[in-house]
Amino acid sequence: MNVQRTGGGNEVEFGRLTAEEWTKVLTAFDDAVIYQTWQYGAERWGARNLSHVVARRDGEPVAAAQVAEVGAPRLGVGVCYVPWGPLFRPRGRRPDMEGLRRILDAMRNRYCSDRGLCLRLRPQAVDEGERSLAGVFVDGGYGRVASAPEHRTLLVDLTLPVDEIWRGTKRVYRQHFRKAARSGVDVATGTEPEFLDRFMGLYAEMKSRKGFGACADPALFASVQQGLPDDLKMSATVCSHGGEPVSALVTSAIGDTCVMLFAASSPKGRETCAAYLMWGSALERVEEEGRRGIDLGGIDPERAPGPATFKARLAGKTGREVRHPGQFEAPGGPASRLCVGLALRLRDAVRCVASPGPGVPSFVSAKSPPARKEAGP
Repeated sequence: MNVQRTGGGNEVEFGRLTAEEWTKVLTAFDDAVIYQTWQYGAERWGARNLSHVVARRDGEPVAAAQVAEVGAPRLGVGVCYVPWGPLFRPRGRRPDMEGLRRILDAMRNRYCSDRGLCLRLRPQAVDEGERSLAGVFVDGGYGRVASAPEHRTLLVDLTLPVDEIWRGTKRVYRQHFRKAARSGVDVATGTEPEFLDRFMGLYAEMKSRKGFGACADPALFASVQQGLPDDLKMSATVCSHGGEPVSALVTSAIGDTCVMLFAASSPKGRETCAAYLMWGSALERVEEEGRRGIDLGGIDPERAPGPATFKARLAGKTGREVRHPGQFEAPGGPASRLCVGLALRLRDAVRCVASPGPGVPSFVSAKSPPARKEAGP
């Protein structure tokens, strides 16, 4: 790693870390998510296109980012993308805003000024104390990307008593939950390949039945799953009726917040209300694991009102809507800016009706172009 020391025990490291080295850094943050894992980056963009930045204070990481370098970065032409990052909430501590400012400054100098690359970041903001996050990026020389789709989601606070969360759900949710329990629906959760296989079978059937376009591919996440350490693997919750899978849900919990990634139900699942039992079971499991919140995986009331309504019922009175601050960009050299402009125009010409999900904008994809992930029955 190349180390830049700035005094006062502060330093910023640049380099390419191994999966084990990056995982050690990643798990030191409460805002760690699957989109920042080495395995996701390697499957999505290729391991050789990943680089890493770690800001430390007195030897301890206070901010970090895994960067995907797309284009011809060795020639000074391309885009560097950070999905759901940088990370700046060290485990068990408040957000380190000074660490964030330091890493933003170092990354802009390294990738943009020195190498001529465009740098695009998509940060998280799920806490009330992070509402000034956009200002930090703007003050750091990053402009907001006006064309980037807004990401809205619902967050359930798991620091509240379970009984309070349950009472806060919509009455119809509780009715459907009890109906599923009476219908003889069985629930099982695991990280083994067979659990993801059951989900993918349901997802393929639902995709064909509903006729929606190519979305964030579950097969990509299945490949990611194979390389993840056991304690970082995604969980699949599967509801079965008469031995047949009827609803399934895939979640990821690495930091202090669990993220819902995919969900699918068959007609039998809808008939038995299995999805309500499935989501309720997942919520209780995540709370038992000690997570502080559960992110319901995005909502789009205009384009996907059904899933948005379903998630609103689940979140109830104890949930709240969160709007991520968007994407920010520090421009690189003329060649990189031209590259980005052409890629954006190509994206607009071929993109599907649904907008990309978080962490996977099509204009920086080195593999197949992603689209919006579907969640909810």
